[in-house]
Amino acid sequence: MSCIIGKAEEKKISIGVEDAEDALSYPLNHDSRWLSEAIINVLDNSIKYSPKGSSIIISVSMRPGFVRIEIADTGIGIPREEYNKAMTRFYRGSRDEVANQKGSGVGLYLVSKIIRMHGGTVTIKPGRGTSPEYPGTVILMQIPE
Repeated sequence: MSCIIGKAEEKKISIGVEDAEDALSYPLNHDSRWLSEAIINVLDNSIKYSPKGSSIIISVSMRPGFVRIEIADTGIGIPREEYNKAMTRFYRGSRDEVANQKGSGVGLYLVSKIIRMHGGTVTIKPGRGTSPEYPGTVILMQIPE
């Protein structure tokens, strides 16, 4: 996690956590190492594809039967027509900004695989960015109790 914080600090990207107090105190019967890996992969992508000085918001909440983890950034976004492809192995996206970054295209694939191994789901949603250049992305992970 410290490497993620360092990357965010380097780009002056703030990472905030909302609504997490109740959910974080709830004991989950899952592999915390792998769930951490999934969250770190999402955060790494958010930092990599977000502009300097932007923000990332992590929301964690309990819902009946599952924990909901949402990571929202104001980066370049993932085009809707690429949502399904984005979680396939080695897919890197069609935008020039993606080609200019280091990566192998396994980050979101691994996230999806880890969350599915825990019986959960991963969904990509449109971001909340207000700029056409930086519309952002929301990655929603839902894990059963």
